[in-house]
Amino acid sequence: MPTDRAKSIRRDAQLMARLAAGEADAAREIVHSYMQPIVRFGAHMLKDAAEAEDIANEAIMRLWQTADTWRPDGVISGWLRRSVYTQCIDRIRKSGRMVDDGGDAALNMAASGPSPESAAFGAEIGIAIDGALENLPERQRAAITLATIDGLTGQEIADVLEISAEAVESLLARGRRTLRQALQPIYQDATSADRHKTRRMAT
Repeated sequence: MPTDRAKSIRRDAQLMARLAAGEADAAREIVHSYMQPIVRFGAHMLKDAAEAEDIANEAIMRLWQTADTWRPDGVISGWLRRSVYTQCIDRIRKSGRMVDDGGDAALNMAASGPSPESAAFGAEIGIAIDGALENLPERQRAAITLATIDGLTGQEIADVLEISAEAVESLLARGRRTLRQALQPIYQDATSADRHKTRRMAT
């Protein structure tokens, strides 16, 4: 009996064949199914929703251009996320917004972020989490976002980042450890309801 992945691969191959044949419905189906997740992923990487939308549109255009040469074992969601990730890394490095320093910058988040008193309530917890994520090295941030926000498996994340599943586990472990350190002052003073939101990202 075909696995879920095998079914997805077969479905994606059929969709890309329709796209290659010029079916407008196929293009609309791709936009409807994938635009929102890849914009969200790009926004987490870049902290800029408008720029993320530009990148997502470019990724879908690139996908369209590959329709004639689509591999029968390809997965559309992984292809698009990989394209978005590559574009995000290019923009981050060209702009100098983040240097992939192995996590040293994130270790200082607790000292430079919001105080526990101001960050322990409601939306400010979310701001603190976003700030801690933003200070992670790019690949750790991507792995944490794909695992926590998009719910991808280790192998799916490995396919997006083009690394081994073991490397993904290492990225997730280092990223979560850094997040716990950065968010510890906030976590200690949070209410039990807010603690759940903080813990979900860091565990």
